[in-house]
Amino acid sequence: EFRRVLFRSAIDLKDLNLNLDTDGLHKGTLNISLIVYDRYGNIVSREDHLVALNIKPDAYAMFQNTGVQLHAQLAVPNGNYWLRSGIYDRASRKVGTMEIPLSAVKPLQTAAK
Repeated sequence: EFRRVLFRSAIDLKDLNLNLDTDGLHKGTLNISLIVYDRYGNIVSREDHLVALNIKPDAYAMFQNTGVQLHAQLAVPNGNYWLRSGIYDRASRKVGTMEIPLSAVKPLQTAAK
């Protein structure tokens, strides 16, 4: 049996090397890997994404305060597993990783009606 896990991350613009194109958009490419593994290090689920960033000026101004927002969903088996995420900016060649036990992930609370 599987459950859906929402992965959210924010990347500081200072850590990205985005090019300002002649069309006014800030452009770049990110490689994102989400890997779920068991206590023995066996991979049970993996998703890799290539993200083309084409950020409009108003969004770029907002991202200066919030960071570039990334969202992904993945299916995770029930049980004792860990999630390792990796984000690679091709232009700057910077890599960021994070690992969390999925037992620490709690269900979102639904809004009261």
